[in-house]
Amino acid sequence: MDSTRSLSRLLGPTGINPPSSMTRFLLLFLLATHVSVADQTSHREVAAELLELAGGEDSIQLGANAMIEALTGTWAAQGVPEGLIPLFIEQLKEWIAQDFVWTEMEAEILDLYMTEFSESELKDIIAFYLTPTGKKSLERMPQILAASMQIGQKYAASKEIFLQQRLEKVAMEYQASRSGETADGESTVPKKNP
Repeated sequence: MDSTRSLSRLLGPTGINPPSSMTRFLLLFLLATHVSVADQTSHREVAAELLELAGGEDSIQLGANAMIEALTGTWAAQGVPEGLIPLFIEQLKEWIAQDFVWTEMEAEILDLYMTEFSESELKDIIAFYLTPTGKKSLERMPQILAASMQIGQKYAASKEIFLQQRLEKVAMEYQASRSGETADGESTVPKKNP
């Protein structure tokens, strides 16, 4: 009888020994890891859904078109000869077509979406993009971004003279400090008292 009591004490009331704290920890760790992987998978799937809704692979071409529009204006403002701009555009298009591979970028873009937005936020964005206003924003955003870039570049070009003046002043002061004079010609070397 004593051996039966000892056995039942070891096995517990169900006949199975309760798990040790280490076993419980390992089970909880495995469960948490499984849930985390499942959450990440779900999060990634929602990010992929948003990316596809936003144009996915087609977004490369939309982005390229926006970049071409912006660069065309920039090149013209910089004085690139008019006949050279179409040749530049042709090379830019070839470069994008040949060297931009969607599958090489997609995983990083998905990671970016997952870093910047929770799964719930991604679902909210998807819900917005499915509305008429959201659809319109998806359609018009590349043109808006291209036009915004052109406005910014044009504005910056109109203020470039002020930057140039500042840079020239700093360069002169730097050069003067290295030669022992200030920008206005005064010596920075202390005068010796006679």
